[in-house]
Amino acid sequence: MCFLGFSMIGWICNIVAMHFYPLTKEKMEEIQDEIARIKNEQSQVKA
Repeated sequence: MCFLGFSMIGWICNIVAMHFYPLTKEKMEEIQDEIARIKNEQSQVKA
């Protein structure tokens, strides 16, 4: 029963955090570009 309670509290915290996160289409594209840049740098280091 405790496991279910902690899971529900965590889920509610995530919903609240996502609601107040200022994610616009432009911000999402910026984040995706940054992730692609980091992955590209890491693949070059390994090669």
